[in-house]
Parts: sequence; structure tokens; C-alpha cells
Amino acid sequence: MDKVRSSWKGRNNDRIIEALEEAARRDMKGCTLIDIAPGVVTQLLSPFFPETDSPLAHALGRVDEVLRKVVDLSILCHEAEEILSAFDPINPKHLIVLYMEARIEQALPRDDERIIANPHDIEKDSLLELGDVVFCYNAIPNTNNPKACLENVMRSVRMGGLLSIDPATDWRLNPRTDPMFVQLSDSLYAKEF
Repeated sequence: MDKVRSSWKGRNNDRIIEALEEAARRDMKGCTLIDIAPGVVTQLLSPFFPETDSPLAHALGRVDEVLRKVVDLSILCHEAEEILSAFDPINPKHLIVLYMEARIEQALPRDDERIIANPHDIEKDSLLELGDVVFCYNAIPNTNNPKACLENVMRSVRMGGLLSIDPATDWRLNPRTDPMFVQLSDSLYAKEF
């Protein structure tokens, strides 16, 4: 049974570009990137998603989730490739992709040696390596313990690093209330203190 969320190509591009621009402004060349619990899309439906977030994209996302629960279809994870492509100008050291569902590793691009797949339960475990820029979109509300997840996500950000996170998440612990994080925009935070 597939428990992964649907996330189509380009869904988080605006947030990724915003994080890149801030990382470049801070001269974070050779940075370590972490992508926590990225979503996937079936290879079958991926071409039909619109390029912008829309009601059609969300409807197709629900159909995509149902298809993955009923049929074992090939899946794609666009997010890791989009992050690395956007961050190419500042030459990231690597992108660690944390996931709980085993199929995610099979959906990651295999031709980029900078991608490091890491099975990890963000609800229970803190990370061994910290990220200069950490991405976590639409994942926390889908866990059994959102508070523990957010605490672990926040701990995964290196001091002086950035956290790019979905602003619509209904958090039980909000980075806006954490004194270590300074809010830069609706979805971007800097770990400053």
C-alpha cells in the first residue's frame, strides 16, 4: 500500500527558487541540501498535470493517489531533480532525500551522483547530517506525530541555514514561535539564533 502524497512536476518551483535566491544572497556555495518526504506522481498521469497549482492539479493529485493505492504503477519524484537543477548555479555538495516509503528511492533520478537516498523516519529520528537548505512540503500534516516531525525538521537545519516549508501546513508547533527561526516569507525561514 502506497502512503506517499502526490506531488506533480513544478508544484513547489516558486518556493525552491525563493530558497535558491536567498541561499545565493548568503553565498552558500557548495551547500548541503535536504529534501524531506518528497511526493511522487504516477508516470501515467504526470504529463497531464498543469504547470501551475490549480483545482485541476489537485483533482488529478487525488486520482493519482487512488491509482497508486489500487495498482502498482511506475512513479516519478520530480522534486529532487527540480531542487538540484535550480541550485546548480551555487554548486550544491549533495541533496539528501529522506523518505519512509521504499518506493521513493526507485522514483529518484539515478543519473545524478549528488542525490543521496536515505530511508529515515522523521517522526522518530533526528538527522546525523545537517542541511544548509532544508525542504519539507506538505509532509508534516500527513504524519502521526506532526509536532515531533516539525521539531526534527527544524533540528535538521544548520545554524545560519534556511528552511523552505509549506506555509499552509496546520502545525502544532510553528517555526514562527521558535526563537531560533526568523521568518523571511510565508514559506522561508532562517535559523539565526
